[in-house]
Amino acid sequence: MSNIIIPKEIRSEFRVEPDGKAFVSIRGAARIADVDHSTLVKSFKSGGGLKPSELAQMLIDEGFEPGDFSKTGVLDLALRIVLKYYAHKAKETKEQAEKFYDAMSAVGIRTWIQQQLGWKPLEVKPEQPASTELKLILPTQEELDFINSRCWEKDEIERWVNGGDSKALAKPEDVMEKSGFARAKQAALQQLSQFEQQQRHEQQKEMREWAHDRRKGENTERAIASFASAISGLRDLSKLAG
Repeated sequence: MSNIIIPKEIRSEFRVEPDGKAFVSIRGAARIADVDHSTLVKSFKSGGGLKPSELAQMLIDEGFEPGDFSKTGVLDLALRIVLKYYAHKAKETKEQAEKFYDAMSAVGIRTWIQQQLGWKPLEVKPEQPASTELKLILPTQEELDFINSRCWEKDEIERWVNGGDSKALAKPEDVMEKSGFARAKQAALQQLSQFEQQQRHEQQKEMREWAHDRRKGENTERAIASFASAISGLRDLSKLAG
């Protein structure tokens, strides 16, 4: 494993974006390439002129705009080109640039910088679709014991024995509460409310998508109509010219 690391004093010149792309300032790039900062600035600026430097031309050929590096920083893939140039192509090659180039090439320059800075991608958990099924609501043991006591039947028997008179051993509201019926009813209503909200959200989403598709269709129809009108105009001009 390579022991080449980013010097502590220029670690702040490096950064990794949330998408994993790594950047370094021109000063940081010059430091690890072992060249003067002004030399690198001058070389990058030449990329916007008629006579770009050899390094600037290498960057341009790879799709980079070195003149923008002073604003954006040097992208990791562009830094690889800079190090390669000073390691192997410059009139005065740099041993340090070669060491960094070899160390980065072993694992990939982006990965190397990420490892050096201790960067790790954020874990994105897949969105779980909301359940459209109602959950089964079961009674607790205490509620089961109350149900098994069948106290309301005892109440009916007492009513019958006493000729309709009763001490109301089992009031309806008490039965609903102690049997778990009231709790289950409330939970079921909450689930139904959530289900209805989800249904409304999905319907609204479908309506937005439908409206978007309709606008796209209308735009397409207008474009076709404009094109047809232009063709018709060209035919009229051809007739007049003929």
